Amino acid sequence: MSIWQQTTGKGMPLLLLHGWGMNATVWEPVLDQLNRQYEVTRLDLPGHGYSEVDDGSHTLAAWAQAVAAIAPDNAIWLGWSLGGLIALQAAVKQMKSMRALYLMTATPCFARRNEWQCAMPITTLDQFAENLDKDTQGTLLRFLSLQIKGCDDARGLLKKLRAGFSAHPNATDAALKAGLGFLRDEDIRSKLGEISIPMHWTFGERDTLVPACASEFIEQALPDATVQIIKGAGHVPFLSHSGECMESLDTLAGRTAT
Repeated sequence: MSIWQQTTGKGMPLLLLHGWGMNATVWEPVLDQLNRQYEVTRLDLPGHGYSEVDDGSHTLAAWAQAVAAIAPDNAIWLGWSLGGLIALQAAVKQMKSMRALYLMTATPCFARRNEWQCAMPITTLDQFAENLDKDTQGTLLRFLSLQIKGCDDARGLLKKLRAGFSAHPNATDAALKAGLGFLRDEDIRSKLGEISIPMHWTFGERDTLVPACASEFIEQALPDATVQIIKGAGHVPFLSHSGECMESLDTLAGRTAT
């Protein structure tokens, strides 16, 4: 497995993990701001962009291990969406020395269960998987549209997402299917208590993929974690409300400074 990465800026180490079907260039609109205070490492997830992955390595554990292998030591891991699930997996398994976790519009369980309704219907994820076989590009573009649904300046946000989406090579079909499988099948809720490092969770008030009501579970399960719900934000608050996200990141970094 070969992971593409790029490091810029100076300061406290920060690792950025993008979401399903995307690549490292999705962070471009906020990179200059981050570079002023952090040593920022961006990467393409396995099978996404310029990163390669063996056919037999499409498991959440294998993806998390591949990311941990190239991650800087003692960094803040900022995982957006699927990237958050991978960061949680790495933290639970203690795959790398981490300073803190910033989970952005992420959740320990993306799909609904009988006792877990603050998530996407499994049928939605199954439909995406089925549509991938028929029209991969169209399915990915529809997924981008869901991420900004209900947001102010939805057209501008979609333009930014599409720019990042097209800057690196498309994710492989195998990686896309594996990622959807992680979102549908993985459930780390019972393991959150095993994570001892500081955590911050950001949810979007209008997020249709990770409903903000999931914050209630996080507050109960992790009383030491900090949680915010950004009003008017959808699934990409780092693009729509970058100032609020940057402020919460700086606060988290301040909590871990020595």
